[in-house]
Amino acid sequence: MEDRFKKLFGKAFLEIMQLKTRVYCKDILDAHQEFLRHQDGVKFDLWKDMSLALGTTSKKVHDFYHNTWSKQFYDTIDPFRQQIKDLVRNAGSTDSIQQVTKFVIAQLRTSQIDVNLHYQTVYQYVNYQIKNSVRYTTSRNESKSLDLCFVFKEQEENDKVKEEEQAYQSLFPFFDFSDI
Repeated sequence: MEDRFKKLFGKAFLEIMQLKTRVYCKDILDAHQEFLRHQDGVKFDLWKDMSLALGTTSKKVHDFYHNTWSKQFYDTIDPFRQQIKDLVRNAGSTDSIQQVTKFVIAQLRTSQIDVNLHYQTVYQYVNYQIKNSVRYTTSRNESKSLDLCFVFKEQEENDKVKEEEQAYQSLFPFFDFSDI
């Protein structure tokens, strides 16, 4: 199903891109490169027209383009996974995922001149690394986590004291435990 849709997507993308831009594209790579040169207005119209041609929603067309179809024009991140992990570890713990992703891509571009990585793929991998990073989790949420731990611990202790007081009160109904 996805293979068929991918072929239909490519054909529709090529044809609609040529119609929208009035630029001849010899193949889907040319159409993709032409697409990257255009502003958001052309891109939005493209999603709308493609959704009509493919019988689906503009959002699905947009997401399929960015998350699946366009990956064929970029290098794989596989040879760079360890380097990306190291760069994420060295990035600032207060940086947003977008900032860390931009930092990682910039560092990879300076160290690997001919690398052309798919931004969304790098973003997803960076996001995964950050979420699984002890440094990130600890530094980002340390104060919140510690505060919650103290609140829960204090609440547990208060609950235990109240339970004990209630137990003693039921055993000795006439005795005043508030002085203790």
